Amino acid sequence: MPGASFEMGATKVDAHVQRPSAVKRDVYARWLAWQEDRSQFPTIAAFALAMLDLHENITATYTVTRWCTAWRRGDGIPLD
Repeated sequence: MPGASFEMGATKVDAHVQRPSAVKRDVYARWLAWQEDRSQFPTIAAFALAMLDLHENITATYTVTRWCTAWRRGDGIPLD
């Protein structure tokens, strides 16, 4: 996503390097930071697009929006 920047060390990671559980934990950490400062992304869709750009093994924004909806309810929080 043009203009998107991440305070938490945003570097694109090859899909074969990062396991899906690690990706979900990373997106969750970024989601928590976004909850504290919503100015970076105006909508959940914008956040999801940025995560899609960041993680090659996320193939649809729907995946991220589904996770975010669950996290907002307190469900599906990835554990370390």
